[in-house]
Amino acid sequence: QLARRNRTEIGLADAHQVAKCSLDGQRRLLPRSGNRGLVHGKEGPAVAGRRELSADLVVERATKQCGILAAMPSSMRKREIGGRAKSIDRPVSNTTGTLFLTTGLDAFYEHGYDGTTVRDIARRAGLTVAALYYHFSSKYALLVHIITRGMEDVISEMTAARDGKDDDLAGQLVCLVGAHVGYHTSRQKEAFIINTEIRSLLPPDRRRLVAQRDRVERMYLGVIESGVKAGIFRSTVDPREITRATIAMGIHVSQWYHDGPLTPDDIIVRYATLVLDMVGFRGNVASAVVRARRNP
Repeated sequence: QLARRNRTEIGLADAHQVAKCSLDGQRRLLPRSGNRGLVHGKEGPAVAGRRELSADLVVERATKQCGILAAMPSSMRKREIGGRAKSIDRPVSNTTGTLFLTTGLDAFYEHGYDGTTVRDIARRAGLTVAALYYHFSSKYALLVHIITRGMEDVISEMTAARDGKDDDLAGQLVCLVGAHVGYHTSRQKEAFIINTEIRSLLPPDRRRLVAQRDRVERMYLGVIESGVKAGIFRSTVDPREITRATIAMGIHVSQWYHDGPLTPDDIIVRYATLVLDMVGFRGNVASAVVRARRNP
C-alpha cells in the first residue's frame, strides 16, 4: 500500500528527474510534434498521448537518450545534476528488497542487463515498478548491488577458509580453491553476472570490481609465493601465472557446471589436486587434499 501511495512521489518523480537531465534530452523523449507544447508548459497532442507513460519506460528512455545519468548510482547522479536529485536507495533488509534482488538476478542471468527492464523485474516479483523504485533508484543500482554483494561474499568465504589453516600453506591453498570453486558451483547465477556484466559498469564501479578481483588474486598469490619461499612448492613457473590459471579455472566452473555425475566436492578435489601439482608441492598431493578437506 505504501508503494502504491507513493507511486508518483517515488517512482515517477525520480524517473522524471533523470529525464530532465538536459533540455535536448527531454525533447528527444517525445515525438517532435509534441516538443513545443512540453517546453512551454502546455500539453501538446504527443504529450497527452503519453500521459500514462510508466516510470520504468521513462527511465529506460532516459538511459539511452539522455546519456548515462539514469544508469548512474544515486550518489554519482546527484553530483551530475547539481545535487537536485534525492537518493531513494534503501538498505536491503526486508523481504521485498530481497525479492527484487532474486528476480533481478534471474532476469539478468537469462536476458543480460541490457535485455532486462525494470518492468520485467517487477513482473517476476509480482509487484509494481514503483515498489522496485522504493528500494533501488534504478536498474543499474540493482545490478551494482548484486555484483558488490557477490564479490564481498566470495572474498569473505575465501578469507575464512585460508585463515583456518594457520601455517599449513598446502592446506591454505586447498581451502582457497575449495571456497572459490564452491562459490562458483553453488551461486552460479551471481558468479556469471559478476564475470560478464563488468561491461555494463560505469568506471567507478568497474574499478571497485577490479579491486575486489585483485584481492582474490592477492590471496592466492600470497600463499603460493610463501610456499615457494619456504621450499614447500618447487614450481619454477611464475607464481602470478599459476595464480591467474587457478582463478580462471574456478571462474569458468559457473559456466559449465550442472547437476551430473560430478558433485561440487568432486570438482573441488580435482581442482585442488591440479593446483598443488602446478605449484610443485613436495609432499603427497592426494593426502594433502584429503587432509585439508577433512578439516576445512
